Amino acid sequence: MPRFDVMLVLIVALTLAYDFTNGFNDLPAAIATVVSTRIMGFPVAVLMAGTLIFVGAYTSTAVARTVAGRLVRSEAITNGVIVSAILGALVWDVITWWLALPSSSSHALIGGLCGASLVGGGTGMVDWERLSGDVVIPMMVSPLIGLGIAFLVMTAILTLFAHAGRRVWDPAFRYSQIFSAGSVAFAHGSGSGQKGMGILTLALLSRGTVHTPDVPLWAMAACTAAIVAGGASGSMRIIATLGNKIVRLNPVQGFAAQACCASVVYLAGHLGMPVSTTQILSGTVMGVGAAQRSGAVRWGVVQKMLGAWIVTLPAAGLVAAGAHLILRRMGYH
Repeated sequence: MPRFDVMLVLIVALTLAYDFTNGFNDLPAAIATVVSTRIMGFPVAVLMAGTLIFVGAYTSTAVARTVAGRLVRSEAITNGVIVSAILGALVWDVITWWLALPSSSSHALIGGLCGASLVGGGTGMVDWERLSGDVVIPMMVSPLIGLGIAFLVMTAILTLFAHAGRRVWDPAFRYSQIFSAGSVAFAHGSGSGQKGMGILTLALLSRGTVHTPDVPLWAMAACTAAIVAGGASGSMRIIATLGNKIVRLNPVQGFAAQACCASVVYLAGHLGMPVSTTQILSGTVMGVGAAQRSGAVRWGVVQKMLGAWIVTLPAAGLVAAGAHLILRRMGYH
């Protein structure tokens, strides 16, 4: 009879708790515009997004494989490192949710993983080249790309419909948001929604339960369920920021912001880059607002968000490093 693996059960529980907080931080990126413009009710929007996140994860697991096998050396992965990484991400997710700041759960988890690995094995345990190329540079560039694309798309829409009244074009774009919201959810599942799946796979690899960085189907289903549960219970704080506090979105802007966000997230996900859906949507929301007039963007809110984005990796890494030091003193390595 196989021995009950208490530590693996703990890691699974913590990972699902992380994905629960991921849900109220990242799920709003998929449903913020359809909920804030009242195209869909909140429960229906959450159910749609959850279904498409799972479908997206089933079609591509490139980001999960990046998290599971490319950022830190395999010899650095211990029980203590994995638990500490999740704790670092959990703490940061809760802090940014409480402040209603759209932050990146992806980068919180990666920061936690790197911070714990550094304490566990030193600087040689982190693949700095991959961390820079696959995480840090895309993290900084992807919201700017989203902003630029959204600005151009919104400008083109305004030009094409310059002589049409709002009564003509608002209804068409109003219901097109359902498609764009679904596209963001699918792209999120095929890309940045896979962090928890990656960390679970990493734990299974380290314990010899699986031998390849391919994500088990049960991990996809469990992590998706946790994301949906978190989104259903606590995402309205972030929805308010994305849907109204950066720019007060109308249906046209909502469609353009989410369509552009889905394109950037989907491409990055298939390249294995764990970018932040929330950050990219924040960039596209800024882009569509600035296309109409720069004063439409509440730049004070943007400054606070940028501050949270910049400190996410090091802050989560410091929390994870501290957690790992405590676990080592308790005898867990």
